[in-house]
Amino acid sequence: MIRIALLCLLIGIGTRAWAAEESVVPAVNRDFTIVDCGTPIRVLKLYAGTLYKHPETAQLHLLLEFGNNNGYRIGEQEWEDVWHRLVDVELETGQTRQTNGSDGVTSLHFLHPNGLMYLFEGKTHPASLGEYDPRSGKYRKIGALGDSPYKVVLAPSGRIYVGEVNGGVTVYDPANRALTRYDMPAGRKIHWGVYTLEVDEPWIYCGMTNQGKWFLTAIDTRTGTPTSYFDTEMGQPPAKGGGNSVIRTTAGNLFFGSYPLKDGQPQIDDRGDSVKREPPDKSPPLDGNRSWPNMWKVAGYAGSRSQEAKEQLGIEFDLSDVEPNNWNGAVATIRWRQPDESQWRTLQIKGLEPVGMSTECLGVAPDGKLVGVAAFYGSVFRFDPLTGTSEKLGLAPGSVYQILPAADHTYFCGYVSFLADYDHRQPYLVHKDGTPSTNPKNFSTGVKWTHCMARGPDGRIYLGGYDGRHRTGGGFSIFEPKTQEMKNLRDPWFVYQGVRCLCLLQGGQTLAIATRPIGRDVPDSKGRIFLFDLAKQEIVREVVLEELPTNPDQLFVAGERALIGVSRATEPGPDNREQDVTLVYGLDAENGKVLFQKRYPGRAFTGICRYDHTDVVRGPDGCGWLFVDESLCRIHPDGTLETVRPKIDYRGKMLWHGKTLYVWNGGRVYSRLFANVVRIPDLFETSGG
Repeated sequence: MIRIALLCLLIGIGTRAWAAEESVVPAVNRDFTIVDCGTPIRVLKLYAGTLYKHPETAQLHLLLEFGNNNGYRIGEQEWEDVWHRLVDVELETGQTRQTNGSDGVTSLHFLHPNGLMYLFEGKTHPASLGEYDPRSGKYRKIGALGDSPYKVVLAPSGRIYVGEVNGGVTVYDPANRALTRYDMPAGRKIHWGVYTLEVDEPWIYCGMTNQGKWFLTAIDTRTGTPTSYFDTEMGQPPAKGGGNSVIRTTAGNLFFGSYPLKDGQPQIDDRGDSVKREPPDKSPPLDGNRSWPNMWKVAGYAGSRSQEAKEQLGIEFDLSDVEPNNWNGAVATIRWRQPDESQWRTLQIKGLEPVGMSTECLGVAPDGKLVGVAAFYGSVFRFDPLTGTSEKLGLAPGSVYQILPAADHTYFCGYVSFLADYDHRQPYLVHKDGTPSTNPKNFSTGVKWTHCMARGPDGRIYLGGYDGRHRTGGGFSIFEPKTQEMKNLRDPWFVYQGVRCLCLLQGGQTLAIATRPIGRDVPDSKGRIFLFDLAKQEIVREVVLEELPTNPDQLFVAGERALIGVSRATEPGPDNREQDVTLVYGLDAENGKVLFQKRYPGRAFTGICRYDHTDVVRGPDGCGWLFVDESLCRIHPDGTLETVRPKIDYRGKMLWHGKTLYVWNGGRVYSRLFANVVRIPDLFETSGG
């Protein structure tokens, strides 16, 4: 029986005029040329920066970790292109030492009382724990963690406790160099996993979240026995009183929400309420992943900047030009100053070799230039595909999933829950140090992963996305550029349904919103198509996709009104080994009826590696363009899958500008294989269009 993994739908109004649609499809030029436009960005990203007091000299050092992780995708196996470079700078003298580090994304450095710096490395398989010795300037890998580290706690004993994505816990004891692993203490994999963590030896307290289901797991390290509380998925009563995190207050007390924690248990009375402390503890909670003694965070995850050094020591850092790239001559510049100094001191680090970084997403501006964002919260740039030159605009306003350029504004949407409006008349200015960013201006969509965006003929921006980490479903948003007002819709349509894609129908009169259920224990397993009337500005119809074997992933219109869809599927092959197939079918948006199905061999939506899942995009010929296995293909309005070229080396995300097709890697692994952008300018026969 075919098991469909992901689904791509094409929505229209009926089955009319299939033959007429097909007759206008232009022929392709099978001898088309691929032009290398160049690599928009070459860089070494700064993953973490930590100011620390040297264990022997007591001098202040700044440890910087540079690397280039192109394959950032949670929950998938990813690999690095280059070993990370650890650069240790003594501030007063400017002397530097360099050594190779790990190959995983590191955003957590912690200086242990034993004088060693521990590095918690994730986004690779397996995640790992590393150690940097400031005395020798050397790095060594200690061993594998269970999954990407998320919360780290140092106990008075010197043991290090690591709460991980997917719900595991690892303990490292530096005294005897022993790693201890608690695999799935909740009895199953948990998504997101250990969201908060505190330790009162011998107890480990884990604040768990499983797609919006919050509970507590306590581990007794003497026996290795875990016990969960408030786990509603396992039939336990929920917590009361609000709050769902494990915290330690500045007074030293531990809580899960309103429940005090003692001897491995939440303190609960006979009614299931929390036992109140006497006297009450009104002190504020300590930060998670808080710094250890003699260290101060300077830079961290996603380019964030910390003010710890300034607030606690009075030392300021300017790391705005710290990443060596193709715009600054590959020179890393550090600026810093003491509390009594008005002028910046400048240190420059040369000899760091940037590497090509894949582009996460692209859009075409009205002047034909490309606007892009590099992978892993990279820089925003403008790129001229004809000359291969790029211009840096600034830092990304978030993790960008889609770009929509217009004449005077460029719009970005993405994680976390944002639409960013860049006004071209004002300087581009985004900060990562907590200072408010002024341009682009961010607006909240209310949905964590806002990943699709469309501009209607009315000038409004329509957005959709999904949740799943902390709650079910997703949401749909409408942004009015004239007034800069945002309207977010969730209840009742998207409480359980996450938006997968948006598509304008009927000449732009109707917007089709395709969804699928997101989250645990949702009451309905079927996806929906919501029809939104642009004139009325309301959802006028809800179509339940009863006949489909799985739920929609995206949609588009082929030709003028043909209905085409594509699914990646597997089925038993020879010797009962699974083989990939591509399903093509039509769907009536008015009633959700499946009008036809066709089946072709091969794996749809491929890219540069096995883990890619690229999109189908509508071309100027009215067909849907995609990659199947190693082939560039298009789907005709009658459902025919045509192989345009059987083997093409450049497989990734696609973008059309007129009749020119651009292909880029999309932020996947091994950037040096495909960090450039290519274009195909002669894809169609001259006589055909």
